[in-house]
Amino acid sequence: MSPDDTPVLQSSQKQFNVLEQLTQADGAGITELSEATSLPKSTVHLHLQSLIEAGYVVKSGQEYSPSLKLLRMGEQTRESVELYREGREEIDSLARETNELVNLGLFENGKVRLLYLRETHGDSPTEPPSVSTEFEATRQRVSVLSEDYGHAAGTTLDIHATAMGKAILAALSRETVERIIDEHGLPRHTEQTITSYEELFAELETIRTRGYAEDVEGRAEDLYCVAAAVSNNDEPIGAVSITGLSDQWNGEYQERLADKIIDTARMIEIKLAHS
Repeated sequence: MSPDDTPVLQSSQKQFNVLEQLTQADGAGITELSEATSLPKSTVHLHLQSLIEAGYVVKSGQEYSPSLKLLRMGEQTRESVELYREGREEIDSLARETNELVNLGLFENGKVRLLYLRETHGDSPTEPPSVSTEFEATRQRVSVLSEDYGHAAGTTLDIHATAMGKAILAALSRETVERIIDEHGLPRHTEQTITSYEELFAELETIRTRGYAEDVEGRAEDLYCVAAAVSNNDEPIGAVSITGLSDQWNGEYQERLADKIIDTARMIEIKLAHS
């Protein structure tokens, strides 16, 4: 019997599965959780009782929901990440300056984990004239689409399908990139997702030349991202990106935002170096 097949580990995996499904469903009953996890109702019930006793789940009537203990743990975990502590202020500043949705991502286990997202409406938007007349409607549409595609703090993203991920990959050796792709593959999210080694490595060369990455509907339809990697001790640890609507962005605006993204990434790197 391998370590992964031990009864204790299997039980823990099932319990985490129940908790994850419960969190994704934003509350559910035993029948719904049984169907989502492919576990017997009796097993789901036992795991829920254990989670309630540990303080991770609360019950109201016949429905179970995650407790706020998870929120506290998540915030404590995020605060322990140096990239978040040193980068949050710069992300806030960029969001105020551009009036765009700005993201901070962490390079973690061959993927990108969203650490922090910030969207605000400042007094000096840098948007092009074509966008200004529909400013508020556009921002609301970006927010709705981002939520629809699960774009939230804590979300894990496939590294090849996002601008942040490609910016990080471009800062790694070919050997490391190949190892990551061999492990995680190149799953397709949209018609624009990169799904071949040749196309990916060609794009990584382009990113290295111009200094930033872009993604046009590679992970989510209608959305565009521009990103730059953040490094510490000459190793990429994450990335900064801006998300907007793919049909609203033009070349000149993209270049202006790319410059700001690169500047923000460099500022975070300076803070990391002196922390």
